[in-house]
Amino acid sequence: MERIGRYDIVEEVGRGGMGIVYRCVDTALGRTVAVKTVRLSEYTTPHEALQLRERLLREARAAGLLAHPNIVAVHDLGQEGDTTYIVMEFVQGRTLDQVLAESTPPPQEWCLKVLEGAARGLDHAHAQGVYHRDVKPGNIMVQDNGEVKIADFGIAKLTWQKTITETGMVVGSPHYMAPEQLKGEPLSGRSDQFALAAVAYTMLTGHKPFEADTLASLVSKILHDEPPPAQTLNPALGPEVERVLRKAMSKDPAGRYATCADFVDALKAARKPAVKPPAPSHGVRLRWGAISAVAACLLIVTAAAYLLLDRHQAAQAEIAYWDSIKGRKDPASFEAYLKRYAAGRFRELARAEIEALRRQPPAVPPPKPPPPARVKEVQPTPEREPVERPASAGAKVKPAPPPESARVPKPGMTVTTNPADGQRYAWIPAGTFQMGCSPGDGQCVNDEKPARTVVIPGGLWMGQTEVTLGAYRRFSGAAGRSAPAPPASPQDENHPVVSVTWHDAAAYCQWAGGRLPTEAEWEYAARAGTAGPYYGELSAIAWYTANSGGRTQPVGQKQPNAWRLYDMLGNVWEWVADWYGENYYAASETRNPQGPPGGGSRVLRGGSWNYLPWNLRASSRHRNVPGNWLNDVGFRCMRELIP
Repeated sequence: MERIGRYDIVEEVGRGGMGIVYRCVDTALGRTVAVKTVRLSEYTTPHEALQLRERLLREARAAGLLAHPNIVAVHDLGQEGDTTYIVMEFVQGRTLDQVLAESTPPPQEWCLKVLEGAARGLDHAHAQGVYHRDVKPGNIMVQDNGEVKIADFGIAKLTWQKTITETGMVVGSPHYMAPEQLKGEPLSGRSDQFALAAVAYTMLTGHKPFEADTLASLVSKILHDEPPPAQTLNPALGPEVERVLRKAMSKDPAGRYATCADFVDALKAARKPAVKPPAPSHGVRLRWGAISAVAACLLIVTAAAYLLLDRHQAAQAEIAYWDSIKGRKDPASFEAYLKRYAAGRFRELARAEIEALRRQPPAVPPPKPPPPARVKEVQPTPEREPVERPASAGAKVKPAPPPESARVPKPGMTVTTNPADGQRYAWIPAGTFQMGCSPGDGQCVNDEKPARTVVIPGGLWMGQTEVTLGAYRRFSGAAGRSAPAPPASPQDENHPVVSVTWHDAAAYCQWAGGRLPTEAEWEYAARAGTAGPYYGELSAIAWYTANSGGRTQPVGQKQPNAWRLYDMLGNVWEWVADWYGENYYAASETRNPQGPPGGGSRVLRGGSWNYLPWNLRASSRHRNVPGNWLNDVGFRCMRELIP
């Protein structure tokens, strides 16, 4: 094999359980990349091959969410014959296990630097909801300049997706695996912390923390035994290092540190030598003044040690307090935290949670049904399914939507300006389409299936572009709301607004005289009569990882679809009205179907500048907590009638 896709093979650089890794040259961009391949036909059954391909897809999707200097970047995914391949950043350097084979144990300062970089990368992944699940020396790359990168999120698991591993199947390297992972229990960032601590133990002592002749014995040791004291294997470590390692490798995840960085910080503090008074010279009597000075120094050191211990215990108490409230949905919990920890490390997060929860529109209870003896039962109008809209304080009962005849635009008018927000809107005619996984699309996942025929019963106006920063600023000024969080890179008023919650988006659309589209309406509008995964050649219609320059781009620069809608794919993810439902496509409803009546996450559609091509497919679904905001999430609105 001399080429894979558009990548010329230069040399083989590694082999592993997942396949072969080559150093290649990207013929389109001229850059050196690493290409990891797996020949699916080598696996015994079609079912196993399908499982493995799903695993590779999830690897690339998980890694595609991550952009961090301590994580190996994923650029592309492809299929050639029965070979699936993933294209990654090529890292000049060696794996940690190669380094340890030459020098065990390495200098402690060097070990701590490696652990610090690995901890930063892992904590970033955990903040995105991604767990590595196979942290080991072979997956920690040490570059020629000494910097560290975590490699091979090949068995990473997104927290909102079901695992594809079969019941009882162990995935990962058992020597470094956390007890809860061996038992098949739910994982967290602390599971990766256990593995990182096991790697630290190996680096500092020259021995793995758990070793056995058989897999069964190894698993039993990890589940029930403590590793040999690190100090007995390397006397230079001291008892405090031993204490930190044991805490990070606690059998109970709750007994470990809050983050990987906290573990490494504690390890660095533990290895600092204790301050000791100078020893007197042999045969020299100390005067009482000197003795008093030494005693005073000892008292100061002791007091300082107690103070540091108190501070450490207070910090741990604060972290535990925050962990107990961070998922709550009432502002009072976060106000109580701020009252207790006015200068706490989570104060900015607490204030942000309070603001987000207070901005959330209050729930309006449904009106009580009238007495049946006085009012005849009214059947739902066949024109349109009800769509959830944001409620405002003191809102009256909504009038019925205008009839279809009132919504049809004048002949020849397909784009107009909405006077409420100054944005251009395009006309979307009523119709029928195939919603969900596109025919022949091999990248679909379960929550895009089964495809089904859906009817959009009434024509609608939809924002021709995503809502711009300029339009949102006008809304903020008129509504007396705070502006969105500043983006990471400068933006002008023609960029799509980002860093807005679902509640912000719903409130804007209500102010603009409309609402957020349903999932069905959004996909129908995005496809605009097409049936494939994309409504055109991707680089011509969308901004994504390959062409975005690592940031949002002004709206309306790419080619529109057949209904004159721009950036339906790429640039920013778009909030839609529906709650996320994993089995949304299994429902029998065909007329503008909507998601479940409630849930924990709202749906996002369309992909963004920060995502790989398969996330931009018309059927691809993503989700986020409605009170959260991200720097690649925006929205567009729909209206039934524009005056």
